[in-house]
Amino acid sequence: MVNGNRNTDAIASGIGKEAGEAYQNFFYYGKTAGVYNAFWIALVLFLVVFFIMQKTRTGRHIYAIGSNVEAAKLSGVNVFATVTKTYMISALCAFVVGLILCAQASMGNMEAGLSYEMYGVAAGVIGGVSPLGGAGLLLGTFAGAGVWQTLENGLGIIGAPVGIQRIVIGIIVVAAVLVDVLIRQGTGLKKKKQ
Repeated sequence: MVNGNRNTDAIASGIGKEAGEAYQNFFYYGKTAGVYNAFWIALVLFLVVFFIMQKTRTGRHIYAIGSNVEAAKLSGVNVFATVTKTYMISALCAFVVGLILCAQASMGNMEAGLSYEMYGVAAGVIGGVSPLGGAGLLLGTFAGAGVWQTLENGLGIIGAPVGIQRIVIGIIVVAAVLVDVLIRQGTGLKKKKQ
C-alpha cells in the first residue's frame, strides 16, 4: 500500500512538473517565428479589442458612455449591459496577463500585478486617452504603453527606486488629467461663444 502511494505520488509529481514546464515554455520562454509567444498573445488581444472598439455597436456604446452616461441612456444605450461587457473584456485581458506573470515568476502570487492598473492608466494617458472618458484610441494606448515602458526601463537603468517610479507615474497621470480638464474647459468656452 505504501509503495502504491509512492508510485502514485511520483507519477503525479512527474505530470505536474512536465505540465508546469510546458506552461512556462508556452507563456514565457516559448517563441513562434522567432518572436516570444507573449508578443503574439498581446497582438491577438489587441486586434480583438481593436475590432470591438472600431467595428461593433458595443465599441460605439463604450465611447458614448465614456463621453456622457446620461446622453447615452437617452439615446437608448443599455448602460448596464455595455459596462458589464467592458468589465468582462478587461477581466479576460487581466487573466491572460496573470497567466504570463505566473509563467515569468514560476509561481502564483496574489500580490503580483499590484498597482499595474496605474501603469495601464499611465499608458492610456500618454497615448492620448482622456482620463475623463469618451476620447482616445486603442492605437494611442499601444503607443503610450511603448513610451511608458521605455521610460520605466530608463528609470530602472539609472537605478531609480520603485517609489520614485510610482511618483513619476502619479505625476504623469495628474498632469494629464489637469491638461484634459483645461482643454475641455477651453473647448466648452469656445462653443458657448459661438
